[in-house]
Amino acid sequence: MSASMEGLQPGQIGRFQIVSRLGEGAQGIVYLAMDPVLQRQVAIKVLQNQSARAKALQSNFLQEARIVSKLQHPHIVSIFEADEHEGTPYLVFEYVDGVSLQTLIENKNSLRVPKAVALMRQILDGVGYAHQQGIVHRDLKPANILVSRKGTARVMDFGLSDKVGDNKHSSDELKGTLRYMSPEHFAETPVVGPPSDVFALGLIFFEMLTLSPAISGLNHFNTIYKTIFEPTVAPSLLNPEADAGLDRIVLKAVQKDPNARFADADAMKDALDDYLARRKRGQVILSGDAPTHSTIDFLLRRMQHKTDFPAFSECILEVNRLTSSTSKATAKEVATVILKDYSLTNKLLKLVNSSFYGQVRGNVTSIKKAVVILGLEQVRLAASSLLLFTHLQGKAETTELRDAMVKSFMSGILARNLTHRAQISQTEVAFICSMFHDLGTNLTIYYFPEEYEEIKSLVSSSGQDFQSAARSVLGVSLDELGVSVARVWKFPESIIYCMRGLPKGPLEKPGSALDLLRHFSVFANELCGLAGSGRPETLGESLRYLAQRFEGSFSISESEAL
Repeated sequence: MSASMEGLQPGQIGRFQIVSRLGEGAQGIVYLAMDPVLQRQVAIKVLQNQSARAKALQSNFLQEARIVSKLQHPHIVSIFEADEHEGTPYLVFEYVDGVSLQTLIENKNSLRVPKAVALMRQILDGVGYAHQQGIVHRDLKPANILVSRKGTARVMDFGLSDKVGDNKHSSDELKGTLRYMSPEHFAETPVVGPPSDVFALGLIFFEMLTLSPAISGLNHFNTIYKTIFEPTVAPSLLNPEADAGLDRIVLKAVQKDPNARFADADAMKDALDDYLARRKRGQVILSGDAPTHSTIDFLLRRMQHKTDFPAFSECILEVNRLTSSTSKATAKEVATVILKDYSLTNKLLKLVNSSFYGQVRGNVTSIKKAVVILGLEQVRLAASSLLLFTHLQGKAETTELRDAMVKSFMSGILARNLTHRAQISQTEVAFICSMFHDLGTNLTIYYFPEEYEEIKSLVSSSGQDFQSAARSVLGVSLDELGVSVARVWKFPESIIYCMRGLPKGPLEKPGSALDLLRHFSVFANELCGLAGSGRPETLGESLRYLAQRFEGSFSISESEAL
């Protein structure tokens, strides 16, 4: 590279007058420049010719020019020309006055869910057009997507792209950005196609919805391991504004098996368009695929017909609505709703005066004062748990249901003690989260007793775990059933997050306070499950395994578990 182009800001490249430096990537430096002939601003990417990889980079450079020149689309950054300046190749692109999607994500106040959905639809439109032309991008990430000041998304940087079916990159030469690579990138013989771009788009969409990366490893090897083996959590668990419909789209896009994903970006865009159309019609979107819908819909209809089930009453729905994080309801408004339910009124007054809370001295007789003392979030947690638990316990006509409800309650007590031991203030939240962890199981025992017996029989005969067996019988796992019903009941996201299980085997240290609550919840339920298993001859070995499984989460010994 000439001396003039090695500096931070050369004065001129070809006929173009350099205005400023915009940034630098793996292949080269990008400048803002003025075209004196056409009197317009352009972006110029100049190849950095400073390493032994120069020839390969130059080949990628020319490939990008040829590919992008064929992609004329409103959501793809256009290329105007390719040339050399003093022996150094450069590409001239359309200049987009705006910022990268990465910048929008980092500026956490500038990307809400509606805007994220609108931008993703545009991104899918652009990448879908490339897929139609037989082009796979291979390096999709937020830094390679520009958003104009008018809110238009533009995909750029096709330097690593391939024609579909080429896969000319060698297996020992990873091309792309590690955090956005699909599992098939790491196969012995990588076969990268449109589903690989879909995987990256799913990760990007997750990041847009949650403002957090879907995959974040401690190092390269840990990142690769998570990409291949660890499932992605639903975006709604990190951002309540993202609903189950968006969860379905993201989770389908990031399936480990390429054949289980959307076939290409157009198919993913069709799913997003269908989601938007259903939202516009006011349809409720539950989690899971079509078989899951029928099971949950049937359960909800059965619950509506059984009017004695108080957790589905208008009262609990109204309490949850008024005490949600987005509500501006006053203590008086919440108290008015609670007073409509005599049983709930008595239970909350007993609760606020109990040693469990111990926040005030004297006897509290006013529901309004109880709401002020407990706080809206605690009222919501307490109301939901008191109504549901008391009802199911009262209807526990079978040993199975009684044992399940006792296990849930004892799990809550254990999680509360663990939280207190760890000197975390959210002891009441831990209690409720752990008690509701097995909501799907408890609902199945109560509403689907015959199917539950079939699930147990399948576990015994085939060796499947309960979640897999439930999916075989009901078409939905017990966790998914509980989560979907909890969403309809408008339960807090902290409860819903903790209702999901954890991966099998040893666990890593929780990444957040909410993750730790989830670990406490799962541990407490697994420990109580062992205690009630009725197999004392294997209890010691099972406790050792449980302690080893959670030793990366928090410190607990086998003797403490006993």
